[in-house]
Amino acid sequence: MERPTRVYSREQLLDRVWGHDSYVEERTVDAHIRRLRKELNGNDSQNLIRTVRGGGYSLDENT
Repeated sequence: MERPTRVYSREQLLDRVWGHDSYVEERTVDAHIRRLRKELNGNDSQNLIRTVRGGGYSLDENT
């Protein structure tokens, strides 16, 4: 993965996943991130996906 610690905004993630032509609420990203965290973390307490307040999401540098 190129630049795994880069912060991606909700809008950037929406465009990458659903494309420019679809209407999807930004909060949909939050729901999918929550599900991804649950699957990726399992019983481990370390979050692989980091929330950047006011910025978006990135992968944790320590992963």
